[in-house]
Amino acid sequence: MMLDLWLPLPYRIVFFVVLGVWLWWLNLHICQLASINTNRLLQLLAAGYGDEKLLPNDPEKEPQLEKGCLVVFRHTLCIALVSYLCFLLLPVQSTGDTLLRFKDFIPLLTMLLIFVYLLNLVRLPLLDSEKSSANLGRKRLLSTFKRIICGNINYNQLRTNDILLSDTLTSYSKILLDFFLYLFYLYHGQTCFPTVDDKLQYNLNLDRSIFNFKSIEPLFLIFPQFIRLKQCWLEYNHSNKRNNQHLLNFLKYSSNLIPIFLNSLLNYSTQYSTRLQIAQLYIFSMFLNSVYTFIWDVAVDWNFNFFNFFLKSHQNFNKPINLNRPKLLRNILVYKIKHFYYLAILLDFILRFFWLFNLFISDLFFFNSESGYFLLELFELIRRCIWCFIKLETEWAKISYNDPNLIVLDTLESQSISHNHNHSKSITSN
Repeated sequence: MMLDLWLPLPYRIVFFVVLGVWLWWLNLHICQLASINTNRLLQLLAAGYGDEKLLPNDPEKEPQLEKGCLVVFRHTLCIALVSYLCFLLLPVQSTGDTLLRFKDFIPLLTMLLIFVYLLNLVRLPLLDSEKSSANLGRKRLLSTFKRIICGNINYNQLRTNDILLSDTLTSYSKILLDFFLYLFYLYHGQTCFPTVDDKLQYNLNLDRSIFNFKSIEPLFLIFPQFIRLKQCWLEYNHSNKRNNQHLLNFLKYSSNLIPIFLNSLLNYSTQYSTRLQIAQLYIFSMFLNSVYTFIWDVAVDWNFNFFNFFLKSHQNFNKPINLNRPKLLRNILVYKIKHFYYLAILLDFILRFFWLFNLFISDLFFFNSESGYFLLELFELIRRCIWCFIKLETEWAKISYNDPNLIVLDTLESQSISHNHNHSKSITSN
């Protein structure tokens, strides 16, 4: 209740946008402390911020992406705080007056201003930074956004760059849904802000089933998934249909669509027996998707030997100890604190299966309230941030140490590493 009063739906969207910028800065800051060159990792010095040849790498003139991102965060935070201050100062509408006021449009103007600033679409005199790294990062964001929004991907230099933003969009799918719900309220001329009655009692006007919004809800949820599906299919074709990992990745994102479809059917079913069958299929599909995505995170995206370790340990249970068996994580770890990797695996597992709390504690209204939705969206962004921590470290290990045991989905890079590994094996055998 308090969250709905002090942070209504439109400002929760603004909060998550600003939080995403801060979490990205935190990723870059950790990478800098770990001596990970994010300019090289993300190919930030590519001419035209696109697919062209790399510019000469001059370490003394390299822009500090982490400092530039901090400047961007401060600017977006200032925009959000000024907007939120206006929300606090403007009077609250009475319960009988649900017509739109200027107050209802302030969050929309705030989101548009942040969007224009982040993508560097228009020069804003008060917010235009003098730091080249801030401008460089925003220009890269714009070029990447224009490429991935149509489901395209750069196979060669900018694959990691494109994957990071595309996967982040999937984590923002429910927040994107909230944004369109807010637009629906504006379109129908009603406020979604709390109102107050004659007895000074606050009333919440937000109803997610209003205007038949549930009927089109799946369209907004599946759009980010379709971006990744198209990218996986393009990469599979680009490998001449030989790299089956792209196909498995395609199936992973396809598994995200099944719960969305079943949940939509569940909302329209009226018979108890039918709803029960759909609910059982929904739970099974959610469990299957959580297992699939968790294993993919750990084994493929992070390249940990976590599952192979236990499988081979079980197979060799009655055999003498093999000192050359695979490590629990992997041979190369860039971050010095080893326990961080285990914590990341544990948190990824918990957050992937957090939906089970809503299943087994069905009497707890919290998870079906706006506060519950906020918490689930917050946890998903935290999980994505943790995923990015290890993903950036993994990609840096690939290009810095050239470890043939690391899984590389990029077909060109994979062929190069595989060739070097086979060549080293032939030398050893000779």
